[in-house]
Amino acid sequence: MKLWAFCSILTLFLCSPANALIRPEAISRQVDRENKFLNEELKLAREKGLYFVFNLKDRVISIKARGVTLRELRVEKVRFWGDYFEIKPRTLRKKSALFKPEREEIKPLKPEDTKKFELDALELEDMPSNYKLLIDDHISVSVRTKARGIFSWAMNFLSGIKWYMWRPLQTLWNFVKRETFSAIYLELDKEQARMLYWYFTEGSVNLMSSES
Repeated sequence: MKLWAFCSILTLFLCSPANALIRPEAISRQVDRENKFLNEELKLAREKGLYFVFNLKDRVISIKARGVTLRELRVEKVRFWGDYFEIKPRTLRKKSALFKPEREEIKPLKPEDTKKFELDALELEDMPSNYKLLIDDHISVSVRTKARGIFSWAMNFLSGIKWYMWRPLQTLWNFVKRETFSAIYLELDKEQARMLYWYFTEGSVNLMSSES
């Protein structure tokens, strides 16, 4: 009797219209978006020198030049909030971090000034691992690392509060202004998060999928 009941429930689930995974139109939409993503990347490979591809479905960020992959960064966790955006190339408008890397200001020497100075290069260790990327069309990307230590745990805790409390208010405000808003949370390894900050400079072109 129990086996018969289990089989009946399983049959109803598989045949239910709510199970969009087996509906042809759902599969068709997914194929169309994947084709659109590939076509847009092909255009970038032909037109741009260096660009970034955020494949959120496969959790990979690729740094490419003319179609050649220079480096891949693995994304360990993805969260998405807001409007699903169109697949097209966009520009990184701004990077913001609590602790930004800074180099000492260099002042030009006067002819009579004979003192020497050294230019300190910014190393990878100087890059922040927790920061925000602001991209065209009101797309906000929060990059975080796994919590290790009390400070990292506190930062991630505050980020979680902001995600679940501030994001709905921000979405409502953008709705009032009739603007779209999308927020993406990416968790990377600490070293790879720093690499992304270093390579992904303001003004860089990127292509991003909205599926996670």
